[in-house]
Amino acid sequence: MISVSSVVNDLCLPSVADRERSDVRVPGIVLELVRRCAGDEWNVQFRPVLPLCSHHRRRASRLRRTARPQISLKPSILSNSEINVLLAIVLVISLIIGSMWAWIELSLSLYLRMPWMKPADEPRATWTRFPEVTALILVALMVGMHLVPRAESTPDASPELTLGRLTTHLIFTGSVALVLPAILICGRSPSVFGFKVQSVGTQILDGVKGFLLALIPTAVLMLATAPLRSRQTQNPLLTLLSDTQDPAVIALIVLAAAVIAPLYEEMMFRVILQGSLGSIVRPRLAVVMTALTFAAIHGAIDGVALVPLALVLGYVFQQRHSYLSVVVIHGLFNGTMLVLALLTRKAI
Repeated sequence: MISVSSVVNDLCLPSVADRERSDVRVPGIVLELVRRCAGDEWNVQFRPVLPLCSHHRRRASRLRRTARPQISLKPSILSNSEINVLLAIVLVISLIIGSMWAWIELSLSLYLRMPWMKPADEPRATWTRFPEVTALILVALMVGMHLVPRAESTPDASPELTLGRLTTHLIFTGSVALVLPAILICGRSPSVFGFKVQSVGTQILDGVKGFLLALIPTAVLMLATAPLRSRQTQNPLLTLLSDTQDPAVIALIVLAAAVIAPLYEEMMFRVILQGSLGSIVRPRLAVVMTALTFAAIHGAIDGVALVPLALVLGYVFQQRHSYLSVVVIHGLFNGTMLVLALLTRKAI
């Protein structure tokens, strides 16, 4: 505790001439008393009005430095990694809110006994013509090409994806995504296969709604299977993404995952496989069978997490019969996974 007498004794009293001046007689003593007795809780800027001797001037300066902490007013600047994590958190919260809205809308539709998406009343392919059968055989062969390596490989034997393999994959899948529609529409209307140019905005909106609906259950299963994932078992594109800083490679990965893969896989599974199965079995069974096949080609761990997404893709295609809608769902999902991976990855 600092006594008032000690503070007064520490001060150099002004001369008689100075004491007679009203503007310098009291303020110096009062401010010093307040500063020393109140401590850090008082932010008093003391500039002595009274003249001090050199000894007490040094002591007063030392007391000011020790009694009041130096507070830096410089703004705190976030690092790039902290900004990226903050953006990822904002994105996740926004997606959760949107997904909750989609599930509330679905619950109200079920409560009112109304379809969440109105079925499209339009003709569909019969899958009896030669071009349709040819496309179906090609798809069956390609599905087998995906499933056989999955069944024979072990997690430790998963090959690393290189830039050359990625480029080859892009060329192959992009070519298939262009050739299969050309085979299908020989002499037929594209709309019977889901290729529609009318109401493009409505088709995109249906895709966004389907993406939001699939988001929460898919994310829950991905979190549940996260302990089973490792560098050897995760998607090769994510592994390559975590190992590179090259903008050209990142652009190829985004092109492969968010554009080419949705075009290629939705053509195979929803348009051809589900469309042909729907002409043989009940539509709901066709949706389930196609979804399980779609999940199987993505491996045991990722396949379990992708079942809700595959079911939503099948439901949307069955109800709306739109190739664009399911491509939007698939592209948004893959694009979201890539953005989150880019925002949360460690700097190389």
